[in-house]
Amino acid sequence: MPELPEVEVTVRELEAKLIGKMITKVVVNKSNFRKKVPDDLADKIKNKPVSSIYRRAKYILIGVGNGHLLLHLGESGSLRLFESNKSLGKHDHVEFHIEENSKLILRASLYKSCYVGYVEGDPYDHPPFAVHGPDPLGDSFTGRYLYEESQTRKTIAVKNFIMEPRVVAGMGNIYASEVLFDTNIHPEKQANHISESQYESLAKSIKKIISAAISTGGTTLGDEAWTSPTGFHGKFKNELNVYDKEGETCNRCKTNKISKIKMRDRSTYLCEKCQKL
Repeated sequence: MPELPEVEVTVRELEAKLIGKMITKVVVNKSNFRKKVPDDLADKIKNKPVSSIYRRAKYILIGVGNGHLLLHLGESGSLRLFESNKSLGKHDHVEFHIEENSKLILRASLYKSCYVGYVEGDPYDHPPFAVHGPDPLGDSFTGRYLYEESQTRKTIAVKNFIMEPRVVAGMGNIYASEVLFDTNIHPEKQANHISESQYESLAKSIKKIISAAISTGGTTLGDEAWTSPTGFHGKFKNELNVYDKEGETCNRCKTNKISKIKMRDRSTYLCEKCQKL
């Protein structure tokens, strides 16, 4: 958390609030994220208008100055808009002051997984974008594409396969569990043992579930979890079938209990009756 839908919701709210506005000041209260915040960040973006805001995978790209401010919310981050006199909390790490008396704050309890950077020129020429696979909501993301990619991978489980950034840009843990349940595919099944028709169903399910999550404002789990820039809590948690449902009765078969297993140190949820290995 947050994953692609939550980042997309963040981008859409920020677009409506920040395009054309000037960033007047940058205050870095903590800089040792995944990488250190650039020392000259303020010089690059101060007193320059925001020209664009969009998403690539789970990154937020804000066009400003001669390049792009890059933000990644990590495991627990969110971007919140407040009036400029808002007092800081202990998890508020970077402040972007905006003209007309507001500021955008990056807050995160697990701050070391966040990222704040700046690149000039075409951001897609820089890592990690240069090696990202297609966006799951884009036209080039199809079942045929997944099937062809899977045939070169002999020892990877399908859940890990669809979560690899070079295969799918931005697929996260919550939605990977949900789409595999939706298509009756066991998350530990070998990626190259899945048929092209199953991958067609999987690609459609990914588009469907991610789009539905965006339309309901994303998923917020727990009091300290992600919220949108205006403080909105995502409602898609009410639509989850397996994620964080260990021990609950499966919504489909109505008999089996949802199980939790570990895959690459991530919690993975499934119905072992509906999703046979």
